[in-house]
Amino acid sequence: MILDDLDYHGKQLKVLEGEIARLVQDTELGEYLLSIKGIGVITAGIFLGEVGDPANFRRAKEMISYSGLDPYESEPGLVFGRRRISKEGRVLLRATLYRMAVSMVNHNEAMRGYYERKLKGSKKDRALHKTEALCAVAIKLVKLLFALMRDKRMYQLEVPEYRGTKVA
Repeated sequence: MILDDLDYHGKQLKVLEGEIARLVQDTELGEYLLSIKGIGVITAGIFLGEVGDPANFRRAKEMISYSGLDPYESEPGLVFGRRRISKEGRVLLRATLYRMAVSMVNHNEAMRGYYERKLKGSKKDRALHKTEALCAVAIKLVKLLFALMRDKRMYQLEVPEYRGTKVA
């Protein structure tokens, strides 16, 4: 009986995943999100479901705050402590963005480079731990997703050539 139940629930899960994939691909915004290598239909569907209408956000920082990925310092006074994420947002959205960040580091060259730079640190910034670097990738990803949805365009890894006049 347990094996039959497991088989039934597995089939139901496949039906639901197919329905989510169809709905995401039918939406215009889903098309923009899926143009990024490393984002799947399920995570794109969860992201769109949690965010709702992206027109409700004027800036990417509002979406970052909504997800609870916005950094804050809890140390008052002259002592500077470590910055942490606030976690005062949507739990499922934050978890999905973290999973998307892991996938982006594994499948997207630009995000992998950003992640590795955060791990190494620079002259003005300290080297981050792996989890902190993944949160930084998730924040960068929110900014990217917000820009794609706002501008209604597909993701391009190459930076377009600037055709304006050069400033001397």
